[in-house]
Amino acid sequence: KHKQEIVSLVEQYKAIILGGPTGSGKSTQVPQYLMEAGYRTYMLVPRRIIADGLYDRLIEELTPHLGEEEARAAVGIAHGERSEHSDASRITIMTPNTFARMADDVRQRYGNEKVAVISDEIHEANLYTEVATGIAAQAVDELENWRLIAASATHNAASLKNVFREING
Repeated sequence: KHKQEIVSLVEQYKAIILGGPTGSGKSTQVPQYLMEAGYRTYMLVPRRIIADGLYDRLIEELTPHLGEEEARAAVGIAHGERSEHSDASRITIMTPNTFARMADDVRQRYGNEKVAVISDEIHEANLYTEVATGIAAQAVDELENWRLIAASATHNAASLKNVFREING
C-alpha cells in the first residue's frame, strides 16, 4: 500500500532511510517497485546466505509476471565466487564487500542511468556494510540519477540523519 509513496520519495530525495517491520517487503517489494520505475537496483545484504535466499525469492515473485526466463534475466546475484548477472539484470543482489569491489565498474557502466543502491539490514553496521554504504553515498552525491536507500527493521534513524541530510543538500 506504500508503493507510490516509496517511489515518490526515492525520486524526490537522493538518500532515504526506509524502516519497516520484518516481512514488510523492504527487501523483496521495494526492488521490484524501483525496477518498475526504471531503476537498476543493487541490493546489498550482509551475508551470502541472505543474498542466495533473496535472489531465489525475487525470481519466484517475478516469474508469474515476467515468465521464468525473463525473471532470471532481470535478477542477478554476485558474491564470493558466485556471479550470475549481466547488463540485463535490473536487480542485482550482492554482499557489501562485493559491491565495494565492483563499485567503480558499476559507476562507469551505469553512471548515466537511474540507479538505486539499497543497503539492507543497515542496523548490522559491520565494517563491510559501512564501507560499501559510504562508497554508494559518494556515488549518489556525485551522480544525478543515483539514489541510496538505507533499509532496516530496527534502524536508528537519528544516527543516519546527518549523513543523509548532507547527501540530500
